[in-house]
Amino acid sequence: SEYVAPADKRRQYISGFSGSAGTAVITQDKQAVWSDGRYFLQAEDELDCNWLLMKEGEPDVPTILEWLKLELTSGMNISADSTLIGSSEWLNYIKELGDINMIEIDENLNLVDEVWGNDNVTSRPPYAEDEVFIHDVTYAGRSWEEKVDDVRAEMLAQDADLIILTALDEIAWLFNLRGNDIPYNPVFRSYVTISANESNLFISPNKVTDAVRIHLKDVNIFDYDNFLSHLDSIQANKVMIPNAYSYAGGASYAVYSRIVEEARFLVTSPVLLMKAMKNPTEIQGMRNAHIKDAVALCDFLCFMEKEIKAGNDWTEISAANKLADYRGEQDGEKGLSFTTISGFGSNGAIIHYKPTSATDKTIDTSSLYLLDSGGQYLDGTTDVTRTMHYGTPTSLMVETYTRVLMGQIDLAMAVFPDGTMDTRTDILARGPLYEIGLDYNHGTGHGIGMFLSVHEAPTQVRIYGVEDHPFRYGYFFSDGKKLYLLE
Repeated sequence: SEYVAPADKRRQYISGFSGSAGTAVITQDKQAVWSDGRYFLQAEDELDCNWLLMKEGEPDVPTILEWLKLELTSGMNISADSTLIGSSEWLNYIKELGDINMIEIDENLNLVDEVWGNDNVTSRPPYAEDEVFIHDVTYAGRSWEEKVDDVRAEMLAQDADLIILTALDEIAWLFNLRGNDIPYNPVFRSYVTISANESNLFISPNKVTDAVRIHLKDVNIFDYDNFLSHLDSIQANKVMIPNAYSYAGGASYAVYSRIVEEARFLVTSPVLLMKAMKNPTEIQGMRNAHIKDAVALCDFLCFMEKEIKAGNDWTEISAANKLADYRGEQDGEKGLSFTTISGFGSNGAIIHYKPTSATDKTIDTSSLYLLDSGGQYLDGTTDVTRTMHYGTPTSLMVETYTRVLMGQIDLAMAVFPDGTMDTRTDILARGPLYEIGLDYNHGTGHGIGMFLSVHEAPTQVRIYGVEDHPFRYGYFFSDGKKLYLLE
């Protein structure tokens, strides 16, 4: 998952880097972290001098594979937890590394966990045990039985006997269930297998209430920890295994390797594509959620403008908390969809900035205030960015703000055929900035879930993307450029 439970933040524990995207690689004498342009400033701040920061996409910065080939020699071993690496990524490592060996670690032995579990200073947090709850068909629009029928129809079309589902948002959407296992993402730790006659859900038994068991009817419920051993007993001629696609990393190599070689069928998960194409009820729900969210945001912005101009004391953190209070007043609100990015002045230039007690700036009339926030509602998920100046902005601020706005309007007003590739629309957003030699080092937008993950596959609006993904009717995506100015 892009966002993980506190108990799974192994890279953050071992390196200090807390961004949602990044990979740590450790050899006997070096350690490095790779991340993208959203996190360059954050990583430089959070990594100490023992770590190398590899800025993905920058000139002369090697990829992980290139670096490993430089650091290791023939016959050496690379170990990894195969439950945490996508099968396509693992297979690519095997292909590219040649005589350098990829070694699976036992599924019950993660080397970071061995250190974390014996750390008397920073103890590893437990997994959440909150109960799963039903997402009513009033919001979902279709019953889970209908959705499973659609999955089986796709299996039949692919001549597959069984499908494995590992993406948490896909499982939650498929069965009209939600949970609280991962902050800001209403999902729960689980796996699923579906055949022509059976549906199996692997989940912690403590999470399943009597109401959920009744809701799921004939679905077999097994302990989460028994999933991998269950795969050993599968007898099928063709098993659909989710492959990496857009934001989705696909099934792990541990899952892939448990299926006999002749039965493996790597494919884009059909549930990923079904979930992205909202049905009429979900479409209306997303509209309703955005209206409620707009009310909360407008109330907050009106309040803040009066407060700052009156000279009252507000900081990045207190402002973010006040906005959360306004959202909490809305019907069906279920918390935030991500940590609020509340950044004043130079902090606003840090992509995915999260204010802390050490960085918390006072908001005044001297500079820009960037606010990137979102809410979770029973009928939808939101992600909204606004940039304010409560004093007199400079001419550069005015021009760049206006050009960002021009690009957003151009993208929002664009009309294009169903199936147009997402990367082809990116120039509409960047064009006005290109005219004066400016750009931003991150994507323009992304797919958004329906009371699910704020980043949803397949849509990624970015001109430098390595994949094209077609827009389809019913997809929701953000027009999310932000104005970042380094002071």
